[in-house]
Amino acid sequence: MTYDYSSPYNPGPNSPLKWIRSTLHLLAGAGSKGRRLAEKIFVGINFYGNDFVLSKGLGGGPIISHEYLSLLEQHKPVIQWEEDSAEHFFLYSDNQQVQQVHVYFALSEFFNTNHQQMQFKHEVNKISSPININ
Repeated sequence: MTYDYSSPYNPGPNSPLKWIRSTLHLLAGAGSKGRRLAEKIFVGINFYGNDFVLSKGLGGGPIISHEYLSLLEQHKPVIQWEEDSAEHFFLYSDNQQVQQVHVYFALSEFFNTNHQQMQFKHEVNKISSPININ
């Protein structure tokens, strides 16, 4: 599982790239034994985002594509790329509360921006999955 890094009460990235890499290195190890173990690892990837309430520590929760698109249409926020986690996010205000949305990686294709996270996850799944994902 390479998602749910953050929680509603600890807002942040959903699936930061460095965390995924360190988890895979920890699981597989190094050398020829690591390569053999890597073939047995199946990586779960996120196909959702998180909508966090940043003010007053009120939490938040997961959102899926139609909810995400509705927020974009309603608030017209600036979508930003967070280099360290390799995730998109945006800020918006709703009922005078500042909220932050971390977007699932598949949308990087949609916005035609940095594909680093998606490419990495695709490579890992291609190597570690018994099913070839193209």
